[in-house]
Amino acid sequence: MHSPLMYKLYVLIFSVFTASVAYANVNEAVTPQLTQAEYNAQIKAYTEQINSTKAICSSPTK
Repeated sequence: MHSPLMYKLYVLIFSVFTASVAYANVNEAVTPQLTQAEYNAQIKAYTEQINSTKAICSSPTK
């Protein structure tokens, strides 16, 4: 037989699990799905931004 504290722990774990599953489902519904062309354009924009700032980050500080 488990102690009342163990039952409270089980309820807490179950509640956290249930909340995380519910949040994942809501978050998935809100996240827009990109087409392959939109995804490629977004990756290109990120890459250009990184490459444009890489020289600043890589330059030695005097």
